[in-house]
Amino acid sequence: MYSYVPKNESRRFIIFCSDKLNQLKQDLKNKGYEVDFYLVGSGMKNLVTRNENESFDLDLC
Repeated sequence: MYSYVPKNESRRFIIFCSDKLNQLKQDLKNKGYEVDFYLVGSGMKNLVTRNENESFDLDLC
């Protein structure tokens, strides 16, 4: 059965992943590459779901 992930739980992971991706972005910028990332799909709309107690994805691209 699918259920929505509580906003405070998904937000914790969004912050963690964003920090890591920002570090990677800065490292790549120092090497001459310009990159960016976005939260898309269900993560952007705060509608993250999961099946029972399984993991979930945030749709970062």
